[in-house]
Amino acid sequence: MKKYLIFAVSLYAALFLTSCHEEVVQPPLPELSVSGTSFEFKSGGGTEEFTVSTNRSFTVISDASWLAFDPASVEKPAGEAGEHSVTVTALPNSRYESRTGVITVKILSDYQNITVSQSGNQDATPSLIYQNDFDKGSQSGNPFVDETDIWRNETGVGTSTAVYYASGVSVRTSRTSSTDGNKYPDYTASGSNNLFFGSGSPYFVIANLALQSAHKDLALTFGVDPGMNAVFSDEDFPVMISRNGTDWVTLPGCRFSEETGAAPEGKWALASIYFSLPEPVSQLWLRFAPGVPSMYRIDDLTLRMADEDEADMLVTVDWSDSKKITVSGTPIE
Repeated sequence: MKKYLIFAVSLYAALFLTSCHEEVVQPPLPELSVSGTSFEFKSGGGTEEFTVSTNRSFTVISDASWLAFDPASVEKPAGEAGEHSVTVTALPNSRYESRTGVITVKILSDYQNITVSQSGNQDATPSLIYQNDFDKGSQSGNPFVDETDIWRNETGVGTSTAVYYASGVSVRTSRTSSTDGNKYPDYTASGSNNLFFGSGSPYFVIANLALQSAHKDLALTFGVDPGMNAVFSDEDFPVMISRNGTDWVTLPGCRFSEETGAAPEGKWALASIYFSLPEPVSQLWLRFAPGVPSMYRIDDLTLRMADEDEADMLVTVDWSDSKKITVSGTPIE
């Protein structure tokens, strides 16, 4: 009996140890391969295909809202290899300008990108009216804008007739918008030069921007810095527009991204204003005139047609709510 018990215990222990040391089968390491590295679409849109070779579940995403995918994701057991065809569809581009995007194929531990470009519709109205990063050249000292042209780096369809008026505004390289720690992460700043609103009653006016009849729903964006330890305020930094340089309307308050918050505090951030003109105008004036001297700076100024996904943010301008402001000084041609 004792021998039997010893044998049974030994057999049980052997079986137990064997089961404990059974090798766990691990799936192979993740693998991902994507055919093609770029696609080019014509303005009318179209479809292309690429192949995803992987042994994991994957998803297809893009930073471009005008791209769609079929399938957008594939679920599969880990380690099961296979090839999958994905169709990418580009919607027609109704804008004059070309556009770009990135397709990202993702598995849990890896990803691959495909760049996408689409040509613009040459029958459309150019959407870019004015753009200026103020970085035409480098400067020494702090010259006023009427003393140098190193800030005159404007582009856009509306610049052909543009002139400027300014008082107390100088070109600076201090507190540049590209300095690490001095900007919010949603603002890809150009750096180098910026415009500083100095003492007294400083103002910067862009006059006679040429508009076309399709330039109705507009977006104005610019980098803004309220100054060290200061908080941006629409009351302190009103932005105004005019049709004739005499009657001025204050635009809606600036918007900032959710990541930035309601307004920047002591840092550069990208401000956006969306507005609609009630009827076409042939020219537009912009006026920046902070009520707090020697604090505010601007950079990377753009006026363009608003995108379709910005339509719900548009506020229609009421010209009857204008006030008389005389723009003095000699125009800067």
